[in-house]
Amino acid sequence: MSRRPKCSYIPEALILRLSKEFHDRGPGHPTPDVGLADRFPAKVVLAKMDKLLDKGLVDYGVSLRTSWLTSKGEEALAAAEASSSEVTA
Repeated sequence: MSRRPKCSYIPEALILRLSKEFHDRGPGHPTPDVGLADRFPAKVVLAKMDKLLDKGLVDYGVSLRTSWLTSKGEEALAAAEASSSEVTA
């Protein structure tokens, strides 16, 4: 029996990085829900994105799918990437 996917299985930094890449790389780059579609159902990814919205790490205009990082989200991503590079270095 396989475990049912939960948004807690998705690291915050992964969603933040994918949201940033979507905006930095422009058209043609997948949104987080599309980028993670092979591992998680879209509704699980969107639930995680909604939690990041509640924490003030992302904001959006028309669709949460195309959310962007707030300054707090940029700081959280930078801290997560710095701590992961310290572990792997």
